[in-house]
Amino acid sequence: MLRPLLCALFLLLALPVSAVTFTLSEKHVNEMVKVTFPQTQYYNDIKLTFTDPVVTLGSEDDDVAVKVRIRAERADQTLEAEGEMQGLLKYRPARKELQIEKPMLVDFRVLENSLSDSRELLEAINQMQGRQFPMILLLDFTELNLPLFGNQMPRRIEIRNKHLVIEL
Repeated sequence: MLRPLLCALFLLLALPVSAVTFTLSEKHVNEMVKVTFPQTQYYNDIKLTFTDPVVTLGSEDDDVAVKVRIRAERADQTLEAEGEMQGLLKYRPARKELQIEKPMLVDFRVLENSLSDSRELLEAINQMQGRQFPMILLLDFTELNLPLFGNQMPRRIEIRNKHLVIEL
């Protein structure tokens, strides 16, 4: 009785292990993305801080959009806005990063403006609509703790039916 059980166990251990795949909803993706925000960039003498990301996964071809709140600061003056970027989801295994590649600004709306001279900044932002931006970092897997999967890094990530599919 023990011999067939041991043989079966050894056979199972000898077989190649297939990849583990799991699927995340937009809600779960949005919870994970919060780890990499806020993100800060500088434009001339203006500090731009991006917060409150909301990711929308496309139905095919790795289309993705992210809405963010944007705070522009110069001295003690601020401009608050909301913007939306659209691009392609790309996983970079060597960097262990999930990025939006070729993002384009498709929507921008000022919420509050206390900048004394925001004309130049607003003109620059309006000129950027429809143009490609540098990549946007969505997830840095080196900052995530994945103990359930032995802290393995994903092999492949893609969007299927408005869900993020991760293969370990």
